[in-house]
Amino acid sequence: VEGLKVTEHFHSLLNPGRPVSYGAFLVNGISDEMLQKAPLAQDVLPEFLRFIEGHCLVGHNVRFDVSFLAHELGRLGQSSDGFAPALDTARMARMLLPDLGRYSLAAVARFFEIEEPQEHRALPDTEMTYEVFRRLLTIADRRDIADMAMLSVLFGVGGKQKENQRQVLLVWEEALQREEAVEFVYAGERDLEISVVRIIPCRLERR
Repeated sequence: VEGLKVTEHFHSLLNPGRPVSYGAFLVNGISDEMLQKAPLAQDVLPEFLRFIEGHCLVGHNVRFDVSFLAHELGRLGQSSDGFAPALDTARMARMLLPDLGRYSLAAVARFFEIEEPQEHRALPDTEMTYEVFRRLLTIADRRDIADMAMLSVLFGVGGKQKENQRQVLLVWEEALQREEAVEFVYAGERDLEISVVRIIPCRLERR
């Protein structure tokens, strides 16, 4: 997605190297027969990493997806350090829609009147997640939450989120040195409402 327009798709079945559980089959309809000739993770991951290079990942409860990718990369002897930043639409929904009550992907999609796909497969779910993200991003933009650093601090997961938090501290330190005002965006712990506060830093000197 570039400029909120879908420009490319990446989609592939994976051979997990073990039988598909009956529970998984009931959810997604994928059988062992469908995966017999599917590529292994080690064959698909390099292509997928090239596909997402330089872009931000978006997912619903995306921490699970990121941890899965990190695990598979570890099995291949590769590090997940410097992995693409990831934004969590579940976290976005909880903060931007505090009165919704239920925050599954289907529940948030229904709130936005997005048609739910018939198949619970990766590509249809990804397309629905994108539609949810696009609408959540519009709400965030109305609250002046638009740049990537701010989105990552509030709604991000993984190492890039920590990196952006360190950047916030650097901004605070620089503002303190220049005695300039800084605007902080934060989410309340109880109501999850997002607030913006303007702070003028000052140094307290002992006498």
